[in-house]
Amino acid sequence: MPQALEFFDSTSIDPGSKGFSGAVFDGRYLYFVPMMNGHHQFSGQVTRYDTQGDFTDPTHWTVFNTATVNPNSRGFTNGFFDGRYLYMIPWHHDRHHGQVTRLDTQQDFHHPNAWDFFDLQKSISTARGFVSGCYDGRYLYLAPSYLEWNVYHGTMVRYDTTAPFFSTDSWEAFDSQSLSPLCRGFHSAVASNDFIYFVPYVRENRDYHGLLVRYQRSGRFSDPASWQRVDLKTLNPRGCGFVGGCHDGPYLYLAPYFDGKGRFGQVARYDSTKPLDDADAWQFFDTVLVHPDSRGFFGALIHSGFVYFIPHCKAEGIYHGQITRYDQSKPFLDPTAWSVLDTAIDHPMSKGYIGGTVLGDFLYMAPYETAPAVHSGLIAKVNLNLFLP
Repeated sequence: MPQALEFFDSTSIDPGSKGFSGAVFDGRYLYFVPMMNGHHQFSGQVTRYDTQGDFTDPTHWTVFNTATVNPNSRGFTNGFFDGRYLYMIPWHHDRHHGQVTRLDTQQDFHHPNAWDFFDLQKSISTARGFVSGCYDGRYLYLAPSYLEWNVYHGTMVRYDTTAPFFSTDSWEAFDSQSLSPLCRGFHSAVASNDFIYFVPYVRENRDYHGLLVRYQRSGRFSDPASWQRVDLKTLNPRGCGFVGGCHDGPYLYLAPYFDGKGRFGQVARYDSTKPLDDADAWQFFDTVLVHPDSRGFFGALIHSGFVYFIPHCKAEGIYHGQITRYDQSKPFLDPTAWSVLDTAIDHPMSKGYIGGTVLGDFLYMAPYETAPAVHSGLIAKVNLNLFLP
């Protein structure tokens, strides 16, 4: 009989395989992107699962530490696959950095020649400290966050994946602070048919903001006329502090994490058929109305008419495993459209996830930590056909 939940602890194959920040699928293999695997220990150890084998069988899992090839190749936030190459987004090693690591998936995962490295700071001084991004089928976008601790920036970067990886001409930058000095400190980006949305998160001194910035893909990346912004806090006082999101049909969904006062659950939805700054285009629903622990998410994914919000932290230092799901066939503001599944009921250490991916009818969630600086390798596999409130 199918199981709703399965778990695999990647530390069972290597004690350093933990503290991930996303999962990427290349058509056969699922890669878990390394961020940190110990206190102040930024990791380059990629963990890979062969999806043709049983999820709980250790023989279908393997690891490779990119820092053995390049010592600066570590400390990533998410990754993306372009049909051949896996790109891991640079965040921090000993400092905030801009070295993109790339895997040629047509070569041997364990061979050093399969891995390439390009340091954006060689041509763009502020191109470092990114937090995730997105891929639109041709271009890879990197979302700017830190220059250094408590110093944020707005240098959006775009790479043309059809162009040479090592050429500075293949990479473009746009400083969103040219739109407004406050346009900095983002957390991920979302691609739609016409736009790239950069998700607002935080600026200096824990100033959680709502300045969403979007790029019109038909325009030149470096042209300010191709860019728009809206301050979601002018539409809703808690329209801020989001971590990632997703887009489906006309709708953009933003995943709530921290509003400056606490972990919160107020999801923002935008109807992209309307102007960005049209108040009627935006709706907000607080998932704590469904369950008091439904808050503090790290990303969102869409599958077969449902939006899934990935559980991370429900209060300062208190991590959780409660997935929250929205049924798109029902009105957004209808509480009956929402349901929850707490994976920690099946396994008490199933909590503190950062992103994931959907393969077929299964959601794989990438574990990060279960308590402050206590990193986890407990990967969760959720059968979405058996998701029960």
